[in-house]
Amino acid sequence: MELEIGIGSKSETELSFPTSTNLGTLTEDQMRQYLDEFKTGDFRRAAFIWELQIERDEAVAVCVSKRKKAVARHDWQVVALDGSAEATAQRNILLDFFRTIQVRGLVGYNNISGVNGLLHHLMDAIGYKYAVSRVSLEVVDGKVQGYINTIPLWCIVAEKNELYFRPYNSNQNRKISLKDHLVLVGEGIMESCCILSIRRFQTLAKWHDYTVGLGIPGIVGICDGLEGSAEWEALARQVESFASGENVVISSVDKIENVTRLAVGGTSAFSSYYDELRRSITTAWRGGDLSTRSEKYSMGATLQAVELNLIELDDAQMLSDAINSQLVPMVLAALGKTEIKAEFRIQDTARSEIDKDLSIDKFLYNVGVSQSKSDVLVRYHRSNPTSEQDEFPVRVGNKESEL
Repeated sequence: MELEIGIGSKSETELSFPTSTNLGTLTEDQMRQYLDEFKTGDFRRAAFIWELQIERDEAVAVCVSKRKKAVARHDWQVVALDGSAEATAQRNILLDFFRTIQVRGLVGYNNISGVNGLLHHLMDAIGYKYAVSRVSLEVVDGKVQGYINTIPLWCIVAEKNELYFRPYNSNQNRKISLKDHLVLVGEGIMESCCILSIRRFQTLAKWHDYTVGLGIPGIVGICDGLEGSAEWEALARQVESFASGENVVISSVDKIENVTRLAVGGTSAFSSYYDELRRSITTAWRGGDLSTRSEKYSMGATLQAVELNLIELDDAQMLSDAINSQLVPMVLAALGKTEIKAEFRIQDTARSEIDKDLSIDKFLYNVGVSQSKSDVLVRYHRSNPTSEQDEFPVRVGNKESEL
C-alpha cells in the first residue's frame, strides 16, 4: 500500500498503521474494543480494520463497490437557480470548477480523479460514518481550480465536537476546519458489518482446516487390554510410530486400521452458516438479498426497482446536499460571491417518472395554467442557455403535440 502525505506545510514520509494488517488474527473482542474507541472519538483502529475488510472480504468488497457505483454512474450538472445574469455566471463558474477538479488521496497520492472520484470518496460516509477531505482552491484568470485531498478516517480523531488530523506515531495534530475541509456524516454500515466479516474469516479458516483434514486418513489402534495397561500403552506407541511412517510389530490380538474421514465428514453446517453471514452483509449494504436466496453463489444482489430507486436517490441527494452546503460556497467565496444562485445536482433522470411529469405539464398547459420556466428546467434537469450561440432552436406553436 503506497503511503504519502500531501497535507500540512511539511510532508511526512510515512504513515504508521494503527493496528495489525493481519485480519486472520483479529478477534471479536478486539473489534468490540475498537468499536468502543470509535464511539468515544478515536476512529483510527476501527476505521483501519474496516478499510482492510472492504479490500479483502469479497462479500463486503462487492457490496460496497455496487453501492458506490450506483450513484457515481448518474450524470451530474450545474443548474442556475433563476434566470438572472448572475445565476448564469455562477453556473459557468461552477461548471468550469467541477470539470477541472482534481481529487487524490493521502494514500495512493498519485491516483488522480475528478468528480467521479469525489463522489466515490463522499460515499465512504455510508460505510465509515465519516468522509473527510481537504479542499485547496486557486483562482486563475477568473476561474477557480480545485484540489481535493481525501483523508483516511484512520488518521482522524474527534474531541469536544471537533475533528483532528492525528496519525499514529506522528507529530501532526491538526484541527480540521470546515473552512477548508469537506466533512460528510453518513450511516456507518461497517459498524454492524465488521463483526460479521470477522466471523466469515474465522468460519472460512476452520472450514478450510476441516476440509483439508477430510482427505487425510485417520489411524485407529484397537487393543484387547484395559486403558492405561501396559498393553494399551505399548499399542499407543506403535500407532504413533506407524503414523510417522515407520514399520511396527504388534500382537495378533491388537489391530491398527485406517479410517477414511470422508465417510463421516459433512460440510452442510459450515456452508449454511457461511452463506447466512454473507446474506447479512449483503442486506446491510444493498437493502435486500434477493439473488442469494434464489441463486446459491450470487452476491450483492441488484435490487428490485423500488428498493434500488429508494437507496440510490437517497445517496444521490445526500451527496448533492453535502457539495452544495460546503463545497459550492467555498468556490464562489473564492471569487467574492456570497449569494448563491447556482448549485450542483446529481441527476436522477434514469429513475424519475418523466412520463408522468410530462402528462401533468401537458394538462396544466391545456387548461391555461402557466409555470415558471426555471422550475420546468429544474424538474427536467436542464439549464438556461449561456449565450445566443448556445441556444437550441425552438418551434413555437399552439398545438398540444408541440408542447
